[in-house]
Amino acid sequence: MMDELNQELRLDPAQRDSVRAIVQRHRTRMTAVWETVRPRFDSMRAQMDSEVARQLTPDQQAKYRDHVARYRHQKDQEKTDTGSGGRRGGRRQ
Repeated sequence: MMDELNQELRLDPAQRDSVRAIVQRHRTRMTAVWETVRPRFDSMRAQMDSEVARQLTPDQQAKYRDHVARYRHQKDQEKTDTGSGGRRGGRRQ
């Protein structure tokens, strides 16, 4: 996330250091909150996937599962690539 902010906002060194410190200071608490919410989010997402799948033919269901797996893998890869340990840009999917 910091690399993206630095590029987009053209932060000067003092700003970069300040913003990095702020992000790091809040990251632990934000991660803790996400971990308490995540099981509920995952349950809601599974329910949505199940409802969507019931509207599809068996062939479409397989394609839907593949699409969802690719999408989620891509999002996970973005998180890894940004090195944020969270979501890209601090956003949640």
